[in-house]
Amino acid sequence: MTAITNDVNRLRKGDEIVSLPVKAGEKIPGGAIVTLNGGGYAQNGGDVAGAKSSRFIAIEPADNTLGQNGDTTVLCFRKNIFKILCSSAITQSSIGSKVYSKDNTTVALAADVTYDIEAGVITEIDSATTQSGVGTECWINIAG
Repeated sequence: MTAITNDVNRLRKGDEIVSLPVKAGEKIPGGAIVTLNGGGYAQNGGDVAGAKSSRFIAIEPADNTLGQNGDTTVLCFRKNIFKILCSSAITQSSIGSKVYSKDNTTVALAADVTYDIEAGVITEIDSATTQSGVGTECWINIAG
């Protein structure tokens, strides 16, 4: 291959937003924590056996309740810092700790989940009262 001597317009694919194929029968709300199952399909976040990663946040809803695996996709953030409810007892010393998917809106420390489906790392604790009054909201970095 010869070296270029003129400008080249390179194609670029950003990595902050990804489109993931959705698991058959799954309905994912916008803003939900999204987990990749063992087959590589997106499903609602949760502490589920065989899942690979929960480092995604749905940008918009995706409804594949009547479809097969991959019949629809969900746009997700793959990087950034998000405010998420943590059901574990966390304090300032928890900053830097990994958190794991508990469900599609909640994370927890490793001691409070079974399958350790990583969702991110705590970057800040928010001491404000949560909407549900259960747990503490924290900021997590979902970049992997």
